Amino acid sequence: MQTIQQDHREKKIYLVLHGHFYQPPRENPWTQAIPSQDSAKPYHDWNDRITAECYKPNTRSRALDEQGRILDLLNNFAFLNFNIGPTLMSWMEKYYPDTYQRILEADRKSLERNHGHGNAIAQVYNHVIMPLANTRDQLTQIIWGKREFAFRFKREPESIWLAETAINQETVRCLIAQDIKYVILSPTQAQRVRKIGETEWKDVSNNGIDTTQPYRLFLHEEHGKPDLDEEPARLKYLDVFFYDGGLSTAISFQHLLRDANSFAHKLYESASKSSATQVLVHVATDGEIYGHHEAYGDMCLSAAFTSRLPVLQVEVTNYGRYLELYPPTLEVELKPGENGEGTAWSCAHGVGRWYRNCGCSASHNPTWNQEWRTPLRKGFDILRDALAAQFEQIGGELLQDPWEARNDYIECLLDPSEQTFSTFLDRHVRRALNQEERITAMQLLEAQKYVLFSYTSCAWFFDDISGLEPIQNMRYAARALQLIEGLHEQHAQTLFQEDLLTAEQIEDSMLAEFKKARSNLLEYGTGKDLYLKFVKPEVYTPERAANHFLLENYINHRHFRERTETNNPALQSIAWNERRKIHIYTLYASESVRWQSQPSEKCIQLPDAAETTVQPSRAVPEIYGGVLHVQENTTQQTWRVLFISFIEHTIQPVSYLKRIEANTAWQRFFTEMARFTSSESNTLTISSSELVPFLESLGCQRYGLADVYYDDRERLFCRMLEDHITSTESHIRRIYEDHLELLNYLTTMNVQVPVKLRASVKFSLSHQLMIEIEKLSVKDITQYSPALLRVELERILYLSKQHQLELEIGVLQDHLSQALTSYLTNLSQRISSFAETDIDEADIAVQEQALQLLQETINLFEKAKELGVVLDKAEIQNLVYDMLERAIPHYLSTFKAALRMVKDAEPPGQRIFFRFFKEYTFLQECLHLAQQLNFNIARYRKFLLSAELSISEHHV
Repeated sequence: MQTIQQDHREKKIYLVLHGHFYQPPRENPWTQAIPSQDSAKPYHDWNDRITAECYKPNTRSRALDEQGRILDLLNNFAFLNFNIGPTLMSWMEKYYPDTYQRILEADRKSLERNHGHGNAIAQVYNHVIMPLANTRDQLTQIIWGKREFAFRFKREPESIWLAETAINQETVRCLIAQDIKYVILSPTQAQRVRKIGETEWKDVSNNGIDTTQPYRLFLHEEHGKPDLDEEPARLKYLDVFFYDGGLSTAISFQHLLRDANSFAHKLYESASKSSATQVLVHVATDGEIYGHHEAYGDMCLSAAFTSRLPVLQVEVTNYGRYLELYPPTLEVELKPGENGEGTAWSCAHGVGRWYRNCGCSASHNPTWNQEWRTPLRKGFDILRDALAAQFEQIGGELLQDPWEARNDYIECLLDPSEQTFSTFLDRHVRRALNQEERITAMQLLEAQKYVLFSYTSCAWFFDDISGLEPIQNMRYAARALQLIEGLHEQHAQTLFQEDLLTAEQIEDSMLAEFKKARSNLLEYGTGKDLYLKFVKPEVYTPERAANHFLLENYINHRHFRERTETNNPALQSIAWNERRKIHIYTLYASESVRWQSQPSEKCIQLPDAAETTVQPSRAVPEIYGGVLHVQENTTQQTWRVLFISFIEHTIQPVSYLKRIEANTAWQRFFTEMARFTSSESNTLTISSSELVPFLESLGCQRYGLADVYYDDRERLFCRMLEDHITSTESHIRRIYEDHLELLNYLTTMNVQVPVKLRASVKFSLSHQLMIEIEKLSVKDITQYSPALLRVELERILYLSKQHQLELEIGVLQDHLSQALTSYLTNLSQRISSFAETDIDEADIAVQEQALQLLQETINLFEKAKELGVVLDKAEIQNLVYDMLERAIPHYLSTFKAALRMVKDAEPPGQRIFFRFFKEYTFLQECLHLAQQLNFNIARYRKFLLSAELSISEHHV
């Protein structure tokens, strides 16, 4: 290493590490949420898992000392050049706001370090392969990516990440048109180079380009001369950084991140490629390598940034800063790719990986092929072109410029409020629109959004059409089609193009292509089969939303009724008029009525703990009917749905629904029902077995729990079973109390549980453990203190250990970690407020309570270790670190001020000093906890040393 340093002592070395942080949009387009994904277990979904393994750790990466103790927590994003996918950032803002804010903060800090050049760059919005998109889609992707970036980072981006670094001549034109300063490409994408202003080219097509400097890519006309901008003084060009391919590969696939010394040394050695006095070493990788693909990769980065690279005098910077210091002196031309289609970083065949069977795959299964890629893309092309024609013609009647409006529609995605939608439309409409026309405009724009989403690149990257990603893109296509349903018919009289298709015709044409896309797994058939089996049934219609609304109402009313007097007049109707948001819809009822059915009918009741089998109904079942208004939240499109709801003989609430045009349809139905209703008692004289055929004859369709999304269905089932669960839990609780007395006696006598009782004892202990675990999730931590929780948990775990009863404690570990996080969050808030309030007796009492809570938390932490409960310490460490970083410096400065007041005998000085003595005790306990959490607390002890000496000197 010393020799290398001597060789480069005259050379200035700059390092740029670029991380491409991205996950495809995974949200169900109808729920706007990601469904649980089994393949991501134990996490809810893949976004959740990768955030926990990569994005979050990189905002708080552990820098360790030689003994493996934590010296500091580093935000790696403050040192990385990076992009984060817009759809991922939107998700992160909602579900991981702390991680989201730290990424934004890292960029702000990088601006200061790099003279106004931030580390973050934009990304084409939803990761489409740009050369395979038409020009207007490419422009929308760039514009949306730029606008989203400016919205979050509060500045204009200097660069934009191209999905898979895919680029061709048309992409270059679009980038220049949108004022992008530079892009990052693979060295394999360069064709030839020459000095700017000279004529002789050097071929670098065999991966021979010097990556230690930037290049200028001019936009040339066909005759080979530079094209001029509207301002003749400025040539049209784009600067390019070609990353170091060997280093990037070593990081991504050769485990270079397993040792910080080797990592730094390898980066430093790369400077020898250039004889220039200043050298740029830079890499570009998927950001997920830093923690997700390579465990603890984030810690390798933080070690390199804080200790290894500074010793080597390597300056970590970003592309924007380097470009300002050293503009390109060489011009470059890019490879055109096969058939002039362009090139990318992960396909040796240009961009073939995203539309044909080029040979690139993920698993390299020799028996598989990717012939499905072409018809899948062609199917989406059919959808795109058909919707574009509708958008131009119908949208052209409503909007000044439909495509300009689409480019501007990003503001509605960033702030999907009613005010934003209204202001947006007012700015873009061709004339004053009525409500129906405004709804049509929004339907068209939303459909365009989902068409773009259907081209997200991941659908073609992997090996089979049956994967999560192709199915997800099909969902977006189905949502786009749903949004334009009926538009063709509504505007048939004004349409002047005979070739415009209905939504059904477009879907048929798309599926005709999908049918040609055959899965490598025989059981899945074709793309059409996959669409009809896994996508079409998921389409969330107004009827399905109405069914969900009715199920919730029925279940909630049932629980309310069973806990209230049955003759309460308030129970004659459910709160139908209350507006409720269910996924993409908002619902309320304008008409409702309740009938009673004949009491002689039987239905299955949930049995009590001591009962079984089918029993007669204990109460007269109710039947509800009325009209629901269902409104789509974004477009404001509204439907009326007639409903009849009741409990079937299967104990399942069901609804018979029919979409109607006006409330007069309800009046006609009500009149029909009157024929079967006793006017005196409002009781139906028709049985359930006769009612169903009658409803079906009127065109009503049956909906039930099976028509609710899985995650919702699980929650509703639990709600339905609450009484049964409560009864069962009460029974098990009695068993537990009986077993507890037995276990205590057996423990005293040093006798093990008899074999015949082991199963029931283990079960009751496990169940009680789950009850105690649920208490850990209580939001109000004053309700359950750590001390109280510790006693019951300790008893259960102690008894199971004594009698060798293995309990499942994985859930306990998770909940206990979360509980400790809650306690410490509360403590962190209290310690922040200490210095902001005036001292009085109440304040001192609060401080003493905080100290007690901290001590109990520490005891709980220690007891968990004794009982073998392995906690997830990461978030706890984060909180303790924040408390110490924020509290100790502030405490020390305020303490010194109080000390001066004591010396000068100022009246408030003694009281303030006494207060800070209390805080000092609290901070000492914080250090105690930090030490248990594997922190090196030497620097914190140094802070407090002067305070200790002062306290000793003044005998306070």
